[in-house]
Amino acid sequence: MNLTELGVSPEDECLYRQLLKTPAADSPDLTASAMGRLVAIGLATLDSQGNIRAAPPQQTLERLAQRRIDEILGDLQRVFAAKTGLDGSPSGPEAIYGEPAVNDRIMEELWLRPAGEVRSVKGPVPVKPSVRGENLQRATLFRLRQGVRYRTIVHRNQLDFPERADYYRQMHHAGDICRVTNDRIQPMKLLDRTRAFIPIAEDDAGAGAFLLDDPTTVSTLVDLFDRVWDGAIDLHRHINVLPSETDRQILAMLQQTPKDEVAARQLKMSVRTFRRHVSELMTRTGAANRFQLALISKEQGWL
Repeated sequence: MNLTELGVSPEDECLYRQLLKTPAADSPDLTASAMGRLVAIGLATLDSQGNIRAAPPQQTLERLAQRRIDEILGDLQRVFAAKTGLDGSPSGPEAIYGEPAVNDRIMEELWLRPAGEVRSVKGPVPVKPSVRGENLQRATLFRLRQGVRYRTIVHRNQLDFPERADYYRQMHHAGDICRVTNDRIQPMKLLDRTRAFIPIAEDDAGAGAFLLDDPTTVSTLVDLFDRVWDGAIDLHRHINVLPSETDRQILAMLQQTPKDEVAARQLKMSVRTFRRHVSELMTRTGAANRFQLALISKEQGWL
């Protein structure tokens, strides 16, 4: 995916890619005006000395993706408001009021036009908790047995509630593959690349949802889902990844010094043992490198 698909101009995308490879001082095209634009849209940051640095690609993609979702949702709300008829009935994106009605409509869509894959995003626990759709859950289990692929992204704070955590464990075990993220994400349900359900109010699941079938909009939401999915952690790995006190000490040392020898000496262990612990932490968290391990540790609130 090009960044232009997420609202970045081709010129700014080119400058960002250049900055990832070359220091700003060696980039003649990076004028003060250009640097200001990159910082304003989150593609770069300024340190305390005023030096510009490219923002990490994964964080950049997630931030731009979320901004694009917010823009789409805002556009939908404006279109809905603008196209409401004189009798109060809407035209355009279909609005479904009340969570039970939304669950019924999802089941109806799946019966009328079966989907090969269902993607879901469960955001942070809202102010007004959602209603558990028992019929929808049974329908999900039925379709899993029929071979339909289900993937769900769950915000980490959902797992702070035992009943919700147990529910996601059960569904994960049944075949609805769950991953966990600490990022702010837009709740949604996507049926293939053809239909999307987006909440009318993000903090009130009971308010209802918009049903969208515009191919371009739905395809964009699917691409954004897949971006967040790639950076999320498997549910079982997340649950079993709680760090010990030694793990926390090692993670702290990784933040304090880049030299393994210094870190190992302060923790009174051999360099070999220190590196083995680091390797185990990377395996348990799914981190590809030490930088990503540090990001995951901060996201999980371990440091």
